[in-house]
Amino acid sequence: MDNPPTRRFRSPVDLALFVGALRLFRTASSVRSLPISETLYELTQRWTAVRTDSARRAVAACQRAGPRAARWLKTLDTCLTRSMVAATMISPRSSVHLAIGFRPGSDDAPVDGHAWIIVAGKSFQLSTPPDLDTRPYSCLAEIPLVSRPDIAILQENTTRRRLSDGTGITVDLDRSTIATCNPSATILLEAIDRGVHGIGPLASVITSQFDVDEGTARRDVEAFLAELSCR
Repeated sequence: MDNPPTRRFRSPVDLALFVGALRLFRTASSVRSLPISETLYELTQRWTAVRTDSARRAVAACQRAGPRAARWLKTLDTCLTRSMVAATMISPRSSVHLAIGFRPGSDDAPVDGHAWIIVAGKSFQLSTPPDLDTRPYSCLAEIPLVSRPDIAILQENTTRRRLSDGTGITVDLDRSTIATCNPSATILLEAIDRGVHGIGPLASVITSQFDVDEGTARRDVEAFLAELSCR
């Protein structure tokens, strides 16, 4: 991913973008209580915000403004809020997407999430420092920056992705919730998505992927389906 270096303001345009970003962080921080899609919609309605056709300039402005807005205005400074603000400032919006991805984490945090922006097919990340961990994230969703709320919301309420270690995650962007799954649960969910139903067929999926007997697989499937029915 591309990350611009931190530098002093080179022009009045860069200063104006910095000030505009400070203001937008107030709105972006409403993601604490609003779904991501609704927060994006609120941001896209801020027509008074300074715009630029340079993604690099918008990203640099948000890198500078994020920590300062957190200190001065008590806003939320994360890769998600930085990405949402930067995306809002880039014109034309038709070329901008907010990307959300995940990768396996550590024992303390089994899932590591990240947000960035994609502009005309090129990725820009807004976390600092960017070189702590270069492992790639598995992109789970790309949300277009548009002005209509019915388009801003993803076509499906939830998105699922298997990570490189075999575990999986299910993200509901409308409710801003994340559920993690172990490898067997991930495989079962994928099988259900393909139209596999019933304890027997699902147990066969488990025995084909793991070294377990049919009885154990059936019990695992029954427990998994019981857990799903309680959600």
